[in-house]
Amino acid sequence: MAGDGEGGGGALSFSVASVVEDVLQQHGNRLKDLDLESRKAEEAASRRYEAAGWLRKTVGVVAAKDLPAEPSEEEFRLGLRSGIILCNAINKVHPGAVPKVVESPCDAALIPDGAALSAFQYFENVRNFLVAVQEMGIPTFEASDLEQGGKSARIVNSVLALKSYGEWKQAGGNGVWKFGGNVKPSAVVSAKTFVRKNSEPFTNSLSRNLSLNEKSLSTIATELETNKMQPNSGSLSMLVRAVLLDKKPEEVPTLVESVLNKVVEEFEHRIASQYDLMKTTGKDTSVSQGNKFVVKSASVVKKNEDKMVTLMKKEECSYRNHVANEELKNKTLKHQMIFDEQQRDIEELRQTIHTAKAGMQFMQMKFHEEFSNLGMHVHGLARAASSYHKVLEENRKLYNQVQDLKGELLHRK
Repeated sequence: MAGDGEGGGGALSFSVASVVEDVLQQHGNRLKDLDLESRKAEEAASRRYEAAGWLRKTVGVVAAKDLPAEPSEEEFRLGLRSGIILCNAINKVHPGAVPKVVESPCDAALIPDGAALSAFQYFENVRNFLVAVQEMGIPTFEASDLEQGGKSARIVNSVLALKSYGEWKQAGGNGVWKFGGNVKPSAVVSAKTFVRKNSEPFTNSLSRNLSLNEKSLSTIATELETNKMQPNSGSLSMLVRAVLLDKKPEEVPTLVESVLNKVVEEFEHRIASQYDLMKTTGKDTSVSQGNKFVVKSASVVKKNEDKMVTLMKKEECSYRNHVANEELKNKTLKHQMIFDEQQRDIEELRQTIHTAKAGMQFMQMKFHEEFSNLGMHVHGLARAASSYHKVLEENRKLYNQVQDLKGELLHRK
């Protein structure tokens, strides 16, 4: 690398790759620190909301009117400062834990120092609560934590411990109660770390001693110009992707501009620092050569800046393509799901049509059978009717014959 002051080594004590990687790592570390702080704040807020919700549920929303459901640290502290909610809550969990609770100042307006008396009475509430929880083996806090600047986390921890104790009692109180304390978030994602390759740490690059007695400014300028930015593409790509990870598309241009500005500032700072060092040690170098060095250095900075812009734009384009591909995959998946659902509906419709068709065929067959049976029945009735007419005709003939015989008999007599 162009930083070793031995033999024909380069005069630069750093490479452009090291500058880029240092800036990306510092930027990534700041983002990770901010993310960690954000997660810690979210966890603290979640625990505070849980404590407030339990208190409101335990003593009632009306009694806990001074405590919002999702309070800020200041609202949480102010809501509990009188000790009324805390004492009522512990009496719900452990009846008689605080025998006397000062609900409100008695005729405070008629007493000259009524405000002071009220504050003293409220302090009695807090003190009685702290004594009670200490006797029960529940984590406590300082009364000063309820004042401005106090540690609300200890108050939250004590309330959640009281909640845990109450749940343990409701479950039967079997065994020995033990509070787990502050629970770390289970979904804390470990930050990715990256190992720098073919680059030098920032402190080493600034502390390296240069042998400028044997080198002229013109030689340094030439080496600076020939010291091309040849970063390990894999390492830089990993760092760039780490910085762009989980960023919204609209945030990428601003982030890229910020990183590029920091790269240029850091590179110019290192060159200026090294140039100042060279000015103090290079007594035999002319002013014109120094100017030439500065001009060439600025030229190299410009070229490296252009290369970094190109690299970051490529990464930005790659990131946008990745986002577009993911969106396309999601759309394709949704379309496939809709298509599969339509196919199932079509198959169900086919089954319904097939069942209806089979039912119609069965009904048609039964209709033909009934019609055939009806025809046979009608045919039988027709034959019966024909036989009836024959019998009727024969009866008529017999009747006529009988009448004739009667007439003949009467005539003979």
